[in-house]
Amino acid sequence: MLKIVGTDEATTCVGIVIRNSRTGMTSCAHLDTPDVVGIGLSQMLSLVSDPDDNAILDVHLVGTFDDSAPQVWFNSLYFSFEFNEVFTSLVSLIFLY
Repeated sequence: MLKIVGTDEATTCVGIVIRNSRTGMTSCAHLDTPDVVGIGLSQMLSLVSDPDDNAILDVHLVGTFDDSAPQVWFNSLYFSFEFNEVFTSLVSLIFLY
């Protein structure tokens, strides 16, 4: 069972962990810019979810923002999840200023 997962050197980036609550399958990513959220999230979701699987995905977001606005990241992530039509539960959201 996976107990610890992480990323480092996130200065203006977001670390995201997605875990399928039913299977335990977990994916972790370090996203450098909101521009890559759509493709990055699609790749992560293809690893942890199945279109026929109605499992809730636990989502953990950790970000630090030296020069980018948290609202831009949040909007990009929110719309990407909505576009992919998955059931999510935001477990943790940590933004450091």
